[in-house]
Amino acid sequence: MTLALFANGKIRASKKATKIFLIAMVGYLVFSLLNLVLMWTNVLPAGQAFGLYSASLNILGINIPLGLIIGLLVVLMAAYSLVLDFDQIQQGVRNGAPRKFAWMGAFGIMVTVVWLYVEILRMIAIVRSSN
Repeated sequence: MTLALFANGKIRASKKATKIFLIAMVGYLVFSLLNLVLMWTNVLPAGQAFGLYSASLNILGINIPLGLIIGLLVVLMAAYSLVLDFDQIQQGVRNGAPRKFAWMGAFGIMVTVVWLYVEILRMIAIVRSSN
């Protein structure tokens, strides 16, 4: 889906969006490291298997796991990361990069797809554990 939108020109990698993406990535890194430290030091209650991800927010009388909200944001970040990967490959082709660097583009796409897959699995696990 992302590739089709990128190929049709519906989604592009702009400097402003990339800057926002990098800030969001640093924020997600800090959140993940904080969550990991809190889980390792047993600061969080024992019933929360996913740490802060298991915490619930009461929005309009509905308990929504924090991990689900963060997961949706991370899926959007991973989708934009795919756009950045496609843009990097397009720039390489346009600038005449040697064929031996093609693996870098393929590796970037593979890492992003695995990240997206793991995040979707985490969201499914959080939803299943909250029931």
